[in-house]
Formats: sequence, structure tokens, C-alpha cells
Amino acid sequence: MVGKPGVTTANLVMIPLLMFMALTSDAAVVQSLSYLLHDEDFYDKTVDEAAHINANAATYSLVFSMPALLLSGLVYDLLGRRWSLISFFLLGGVSTMLFPLVSPSITKFDIVRVFFQISFVSILGNTLVNDYVRVQSRGLATGMQSLGQNLGNLTAVAGIFTVAKERDNKLTSFGLMSSL
Repeated sequence: MVGKPGVTTANLVMIPLLMFMALTSDAAVVQSLSYLLHDEDFYDKTVDEAAHINANAATYSLVFSMPALLLSGLVYDLLGRRWSLISFFLLGGVSTMLFPLVSPSITKFDIVRVFFQISFVSILGNTLVNDYVRVQSRGLATGMQSLGQNLGNLTAVAGIFTVAKERDNKLTSFGLMSSL
């Protein structure tokens, strides 16, 4: 992967690293939501109810995140890449911590899920490859992004989700995930 003039190695490393961090957080949280909805200390829903609520929330979040993804491009142009990414990661972290705090309200759960989704589609829709990588090596850069996404998913499933779901205290569990 060859960077444009003035682009540092650190900038190039951030391309797959951002995807890794985003997908690790996203996958761990999304998998944990069913357990939170089923937990008697929070939402106290049956397994079937939790699945239905989670599916509806995912649908709502996709509907709202599509236009937000277009707006995130404007945010990248106005705030710059660094501050936009920091803002989107903070929104994701705050959203993650809010899931157990807004219980037992399903409406608030749905709203938090929308903001959570918006934060992560905005991160995934970043413009770093176009900004940092020369045209002749963008294929490799895109492959590196995908590798970061896949490693993030694997890390979430194999590690973080396993540890987080075993915790008795869901506030601690979601606090751990929000710090990612």
C-alpha cells in the first residue's frame, strides 16, 4: 500500500486498524443486545420477545443510518477526518453505555440502537483510502480494510463477546464494550 505524498505510515496503518476497532465494538455489542433484553434486571423479555425487539431495532437503525451515512460524508468534509472519526467513535461508546441505562423502555432502546448504528456506518464509510492511498495501490488498501473488518468480527466473537456475556453485571459488561 503506497501513500500519497505527505501521508505517514501511521496514517496508512489506521486504515485497517479503524475497521478492526469499529467491527470489534459493533459485533460485540450487537451480539450482546439479545442477552441484555432477556436479562431480568434490565428488559426482562423472553427469548422470542428479545429476538423480535432486536430485529425491529436493527431494521429501524438501518432505515435511519442510510441517509445518515450520506450526511457523514459532509461531516468528514466539515470537521476533517480525525475529528469526525473521534466524534463517531464517541457516539458509539456513549450509545453502547446507554443500552442498559435506558431499560426497560423499548422505545429508548430503539432510539439508542439507531444512534449506535449511525456511529458505526459513519466510521465504516470513512474516506481514508481515497485521501491517503495512491490510485495504483487502492486495491490493496481496500483489501486491508476488509481484513481489519474480518479480524474485528473474529475478535469480537471469539474474545470480547465471550467475556462480556459471562459477566453477571451487564452495566460492567456494556461499560467494557463502550470503552472500545
